[in-house]
Amino acid sequence: MEIKEPISYNKVHRDPDFQAFANGLSPEYPEFKGSDTIDLTTVHDGYFDASLWKVLRHQVEKRSNKIDLWLDSPALHLIQNSKNKVIEGVQINRKGQKVNVKANNGVVLSLGGFENEPDYIQNFIGVPKLKVIGTLYNKGDGIKMVQEVGAALWHLHSYEGFGFNGGFTFDDPDEQRGKFILSPWPELSSGSIFIAADDGSRYIREDENGRHGHIYDHGSWKTPTVFSHPHLIFDQAQFDV
Repeated sequence: MEIKEPISYNKVHRDPDFQAFANGLSPEYPEFKGSDTIDLTTVHDGYFDASLWKVLRHQVEKRSNKIDLWLDSPALHLIQNSKNKVIEGVQINRKGQKVNVKANNGVVLSLGGFENEPDYIQNFIGVPKLKVIGTLYNKGDGIKMVQEVGAALWHLHSYEGFGFNGGFTFDDPDEQRGKFILSPWPELSSGSIFIAADDGSRYIREDENGRHGHIYDHGSWKTPTVFSHPHLIFDQAQFDV
């Protein structure tokens, strides 16, 4: 599996006649100066199908004689030099056994989020729970690891539960993940419909596009307010659409 002809997203999808959602991916903030210079490069003509991940996996697997692939080996702690504070390796749980791994050229952290850690959600976002649409295993382990070695944390109030209306993702009690609703979705952003907060008041434009966890709010882009029990309210005519 190789990438033979990468696709310029702008040349293929920046088209008024194409899907409105696709037009919003690049550039995400077209009103900013220089936005016309932004482009995305994809491995083929498509998106949301894990194609890049499949290519990367294939490249790792075909180099199995040079790359050790350890599954079921979660990281536990960073190993820090007590004198100069340099991170020299990482401790992992390798099939039930603690193993210290020395890093020759540094440690790369890919932390993910904390959308599956109730305590973090309550402390940083201020709500009892959030319904995720991606992995079920982001529990903030990496955040705990960097705190142990003195890292300063900031901007932990952001949460990208990408869905319709800047992060409004539907909760299906029968599913572990929330419903993935792309915006704009005409059936859900027009007609007799509005979103109400916990107290019943309207708090967001129903047709507002979410821009990676931010929405337009009086001249700037802010993280939308998260409520415990927002409601989507509409009449019978809208329900029948």
